Amino acid sequence: MKRSTLTALLIALMLAALALPILAQQARIQQPQAPLAGAAEIDDDDDDEERIELQAAPAAIQAAIQRIVGNNMIVEITREREDGVTEYEVEFMTVAGPQSASLSEAGDLLELEQEVTADALPAAVRQKLAQGFAGASIQEAELVQKVFYEIELTEAGRTREIKIDAAGRLMDDDDDDDDR
Repeated sequence: MKRSTLTALLIALMLAALALPILAQQARIQQPQAPLAGAAEIDDDDDDEERIELQAAPAAIQAAIQRIVGNNMIVEITREREDGVTEYEVEFMTVAGPQSASLSEAGDLLELEQEVTADALPAAVRQKLAQGFAGASIQEAELVQKVFYEIELTEAGRTREIKIDAAGRLMDDDDDDDDR
C-alpha cells in the first residue's frame, strides 16, 4: 500500500474516532422513548410514574444522566413521585448489558442496577440459592448498589447512627424508639 494511501486511511480513522462520541451522544439524546411493543404502563395508587424526554428533565437531572450514561444509549427515562419524593430513573445499554440509575430530584445518585448472569453471582449467593431454592431457576439477577449516608449523631448525651439517602429519606436509625 502506498504511503499516501496509508496516511489518508489513518486520517480517516482518526476523524471517525473523534466523530463517534459526538454521533453517539446525538443518537442517545434523540433516542425515541416510545413504549416497547406489548409493554403495559403500571398504574399503582402509590406511584405517579411518567416517561419523559431527556430535554424535559431539570438541568441537574440532565447533567447527572449525561455523567452516568456517558456515550451509552438511553433506553428510557422516567419520573416518579412516591411518598412525596420525586425520583428519576434512567435505563441505558452498556457493553456489559442493561443498567439503570435512580436519581434524586437534585441529581444525586440513589441507586445503580446492572443485570448479571447467574455465573457472575458470588459463590456465597449461588450457595444460598442452591440450599434454599434448589428447585428454582433464575429468571433475572441484578447487582444493586444503593447510595446512602451513614451519620453518627450525638443528641442529649447519647450517640446514635442513622442512614439517609440523597433524597432525604431515613433508611435506618439505630434508635428504634424514635419515630422521626
